[in-house]
Amino acid sequence: MPLNKAKGRMFKSVGWTWNPCVGCTHNCAYCWAKSLRQRWGKPFEPALQESAFNDKFPNDGTWIFVGSMCDLFCEGMKDEWIKRVIDKASEATNNRFLFQTKNPGRAIEWLPAMDSLNLRPILGTTIETNRDTPWSNAPTPTERFLQLWYSTDEHAYSIHDTFLSLEPLSDFDLETLFYMIKTIDPIAVEIGLENYTKYLPRPSPEKARLLIDLLQKENINYVLKPGLDEYLKSSKLTTE
Repeated sequence: MPLNKAKGRMFKSVGWTWNPCVGCTHNCAYCWAKSLRQRWGKPFEPALQESAFNDKFPNDGTWIFVGSMCDLFCEGMKDEWIKRVIDKASEATNNRFLFQTKNPGRAIEWLPAMDSLNLRPILGTTIETNRDTPWSNAPTPTERFLQLWYSTDEHAYSIHDTFLSLEPLSDFDLETLFYMIKTIDPIAVEIGLENYTKYLPRPSPEKARLLIDLLQKENINYVLKPGLDEYLKSSKLTTE
């Protein structure tokens, strides 16, 4: 079924995943969902999954991550599909929906519709680095940052929370990346390494440790994904 209990490599902040659509046009080289679909012999072009609209939401107070097998707001998704997803999500009265996308500029166009249905969405994006990302056709990390930052303008959009995924974490410039995180002021940050492919240049353990230290000092809520803890232990830096 498209609605599943979150487990494995999923975000630790969510309780469930829901996949009313599948596929993406960003063509990220490290995409595990695309690789999984290919192993199953299935296409990864954007498509609607009709069976998902028969799901009953748990109403258990947890986050539901919309689209672990897609990007709902990639250019290949049709507007009518997005509307159906939002309308269906409004049936849940005690869950919050995490809309994670590398195209937040399109997502913010739907915030008024979400607000009219009392969804109180969590709008998230992925920022692997503050630098260029030649491994993806998605908007650049800087564009994603600016779009998500703009979405928090209280004069333009209704209240919603933001979320950041720094996974897979690529090499970055510490001050710039931290500024992006702090400015967005996310409700949570999840940080992980590229563990299943080898396309991205990793930051040094020391640089990753410095970023974690800055998040701690600013009381920014973060979660370390499996594998990153061990990587940080190899750092030559010591923390108090």
